[in-house]
Amino acid sequence: MPEQPHDRRPHLVLHDTSTPKAFTAHTPNGGSKPTIPDLPRQQHGQALQRQIQDLKPLVTAAVAAQQEQELQSGLGLQIHFVSQPDVELAFQSLADDRQKIELLSVRQEGEHTFANVFVPDGKLEHFEKYVAEYLEEKKDKNGNARDHRTLLNTIESIRAAELRALWTDDISLLPTDPTVPFWWEVWLPVRGQRQAVVEDFRKLAALAECVVSEQQADFP
Repeated sequence: MPEQPHDRRPHLVLHDTSTPKAFTAHTPNGGSKPTIPDLPRQQHGQALQRQIQDLKPLVTAAVAAQQEQELQSGLGLQIHFVSQPDVELAFQSLADDRQKIELLSVRQEGEHTFANVFVPDGKLEHFEKYVAEYLEEKKDKNGNARDHRTLLNTIESIRAAELRALWTDDISLLPTDPTVPFWWEVWLPVRGQRQAVVEDFRKLAALAECVVSEQQADFP
C-alpha cells in the first residue's frame, strides 16, 4: 500500500478547534486519597512561621533588585516547598489565582516532593494566614476544620528557591563546570504579559553575561 502524504490538504486550515488550558500537575498516586501525617501542631506550625519570617528580608531584597532593573513582569520571590518524607505534597493547594500565586514546577526526588511557587510582593502573608489559622485550629460556623492541615502537615520546610530547586531535568544533566559553554532550553510563564516576561528574561540574562538565542516558541 503506497504511503499517504502527511499534509494531504495543505489548503485547509481549521481555526478555533481547540481551547488553551493552563498547566495542571497531576498527583503521582492517581486518584488514591493521600495520607496526611499527624504532626505536633504547635511545634510544626511555629517552625513554619519561623521559616516564613526568614523569607521576608529575602523578598524585600529581591523586590528592590527587580525594581532597580525596572522589570515589568511581576515583582516577587520564587519559594521552594519540600514535602515530609514519603508523604505526597498537597501542591495543588499552594497556588492561588486570586493572589497571583503561581505553581511553577513539581518534582519527585527520593522520598521527597519539591514544589516551586512564585509569590508576588506582598503575598507572603497568604501563607502566614494559613499557618495562623492552623495554629488556632480554625473551624467554620458548622464546626468543620478550616485549618489547612491537609496542606501544612505535608510540608517539611519552606525556603527561597535556588538554581538546583528550579532544575526539573535529571540532576546528572545540571552543568557543573562554568568554563564549559552549553545551551539551555528555558520555559517562561506568560502571566498575562508575554512580551514583558520575555524582555525581562533577556535583560536578566544579559546581566548574567548569558547569550540568548533569537529563536522563541510561543504557546497559548
